[in-house]
Amino acid sequence: MKKVIIISLTILALVVSVFLLEKTGVINLHERSQLTSAPNPNKSINLDPPTEEEKASGETVKEEITDSQEQKQNSTKQQTASLKKNATVAISDATQYGGEVEVRAFVTNITENGKCNISFTKETESVSKQVDAFADASTTPCINLVVPRSEFSQPGDWTVTVEYVNDTVRGSATRGIRIN
Repeated sequence: MKKVIIISLTILALVVSVFLLEKTGVINLHERSQLTSAPNPNKSINLDPPTEEEKASGETVKEEITDSQEQKQNSTKQQTASLKKNATVAISDATQYGGEVEVRAFVTNITENGKCNISFTKETESVSKQVDAFADASTTPCINLVVPRSEFSQPGDWTVTVEYVNDTVRGSATRGIRIN
């Protein structure tokens, strides 16, 4: 008899719990959700190949997306270019030592890795090189550049320009150098 009473009370508690959950809106036993409802017999999935009109529409959407992405990239590049900080570049040495021309330079106000583009010009002649620049405790030195004298077409007074660049900073310095 005790078992029957315990089972009856358990069932009653379960029914009351479901009733309360239904009334408070936690569960809804009267309406079926869209996920469990039967599919609409009037709608079907079209598995046919796309029509020419559908293909053209898809190509138009692709072109619009591509154009939009290109515009965003160009805008980002322009913003990045306009946000560049100015690097102060110092050329500490630009001299010919025997058969080699050496350039030493560093950035005085920035401690960020980057690249140093080094170009020598004399009238219409030019020699261009690029070296890495690595930040140290207080400056960013360019790796020393050594160029064989044989790469210079003629002796005389040349101009050397060192340009430091990275994603956020740009700056340059220029000075004369005598090549024998």
